[in-house]
Amino acid sequence: MKKILLSLFVLLAAFGVARAEEVTLTTNATASTWTGDANGYVSVIGNFEVSYLKANSTSNCVAPSEDHIRVYKNADFKITGLNGETITKLVLNVVTANHAVDMTPNTGVVVPDAAAKTITWTGSATTVTLSATVAQVRIMSVEVTYETQSGSVPAPTFDPAPGTYYGEQHISIACSNEEADIYYTIDGTDPTLESTKYTAPFEITATTTVKALANAGEDFSSVVSATYTIVETTAVASIAEFLATATGTVVKFTCPLHVAYQNTSANGNNYYLYVVDGEGGATQIFGNTGKTYANGDVIPAGVIGTRAVYRQTAQLGSPVQSSFEAGTAGAAVTPESAHCNEIGDGLVNFYVTITDVTIDATATTITDDYGTLAYYNRFANVEIPTGTGKYDVTGIINNNDGTLQIYPTEFKEATGTGLRDLNNASVIVTTDYSAIHINSAENAAVSVINTLGQSIVNTKVSAGATMLNVPAGLYIVKVNDTVTKVLVK
Repeated sequence: MKKILLSLFVLLAAFGVARAEEVTLTTNATASTWTGDANGYVSVIGNFEVSYLKANSTSNCVAPSEDHIRVYKNADFKITGLNGETITKLVLNVVTANHAVDMTPNTGVVVPDAAAKTITWTGSATTVTLSATVAQVRIMSVEVTYETQSGSVPAPTFDPAPGTYYGEQHISIACSNEEADIYYTIDGTDPTLESTKYTAPFEITATTTVKALANAGEDFSSVVSATYTIVETTAVASIAEFLATATGTVVKFTCPLHVAYQNTSANGNNYYLYVVDGEGGATQIFGNTGKTYANGDVIPAGVIGTRAVYRQTAQLGSPVQSSFEAGTAGAAVTPESAHCNEIGDGLVNFYVTITDVTIDATATTITDDYGTLAYYNRFANVEIPTGTGKYDVTGIINNNDGTLQIYPTEFKEATGTGLRDLNNASVIVTTDYSAIHINSAENAAVSVINTLGQSIVNTKVSAGATMLNVPAGLYIVKVNDTVTKVLVK
C-alpha cells in the first residue's frame, strides 16, 4: 500500500492537479490593446487570446469602442487559453437586453438571459467559438471559469504581458517563490532543467513564444507560455510618404501631426481624427486613439497605424493607442477657402470653408455661385440648418466611392465678407476668408492694391476660376478694365 501511495504522490507531483480559477476579461478599447482590420481584431488579455472575426458575416469588423466590442451576425467571438487552460464556463456581459441572445457554439451549450444582460456558455474546451445569430452582439466583458494543471511551485509570470508590440521588447520572468529557479525556451519547446536558466531580462526583436518552468528542489511549476507578436513598422516622415505606402502597411510617423478636427460623437467615440503636417499633407485617422484633441493640438512623432482605404478615401486605420501621446497646444489649423466647383481629389481629407451656400436637405447638397457639392452629416454633434438663407459651411472633404462630398463640422449664417462682390457678364469677383476669388470669361490682367496704395498682386490669370490668397484687409481689385473694392476677412 505504501508503494502505491508513493507512486500516486509522484504522479501528482509530476503532472499536477486540476485547479479551477475565475477571471474577468474586459473587452474594450480602453482596457485592452487590439490589433486587426475589417477581417477581425485580436487581443491578449491575461492568459487568454480574445478575438472577434468576420468569418461568414457580410459586415466588416470595426475597431473596439470605449466600452465594448461588436460581433456582427454570422461573425465569430473566440477565446483561447494560452497555457492549455480548459475553459468550463463563459459569461458574456452585454450592453443591452437586446444583445443577450442565443449564439451558436463550436461545442457546449449557450443560455442567454435578457434580464441579466448575459450570455452563458458551459462546456469543456481549450478554445470556445461563439457565432452571432442576430444583427450584432455588443460584449463589454467576459467572466471565464477555467481549470489549470498546477504544480507545487507557483507558475512564473512575464513582464510585459504577452501581446502585440511595435518594436523590440525586454522580457522579465519572475516567480513568487523566491527560492525557485526559472528555466525558459524561445524555440517553442517545453523547458526542462537543461534549458536556459533565467538570470536577467532578455531582448526579443521578432515574434517569439517564451515558455517557462519554475523549480524548487524536487518541486516544479506547470509550464507557462507567452507569445509576443513583434510588428515591423515602416517609418514615414510626412503624410505624403504615408499616402505613397501600400495598403496594409503598418507605418510609424517620424514627424509631429497637427490636429484640424476630431469628432466627439454622442456615445463618446473619437473615431474621426483629421490631421495635417508641416508639408501640405492631410489625412484621416480612423479608430479609437484613446485621446481627445482640439484644433491646433500637436501630436508628437511616433504615431503608429495601418495604411488603409475606405470607399476611395485614404486613412490611417487601426491606430495603436499607446503610440498617441497627449497633444500640446499649437497654432490653429485654419480651413482652406474654396468654392464648390474647386473641390477635387487634391482636397480630400482637408479642412475647408465654403461661403454663401444654400442648403437642399432633400438632395443633401450645398450650392454656391460656382457649383453644387454633396454633403453627408457624418458627425453626430453637427446640426444642419433648416432655413432658406445663405450659410458659411466648414467641414472635411471626403471621397465616397468616387463622389466628392463634405462632412460638415459647422454652419454659420453667411457673413457677406465682400464689401462689393462684382458679378457681370465678363467677370465675377467675390471674397471669403483670406482669399479673393476671380472668375473671368477671358484671360485677364489682375491687380490687387491695399489701402496704403501698395500693389499686393499683379499677375495675369487664365479664363475661369482663380483664387488669390491675401491677408485680411480692404482692397481695390482691378480685372482688365473692371474695378471693384472688396473686404477680406
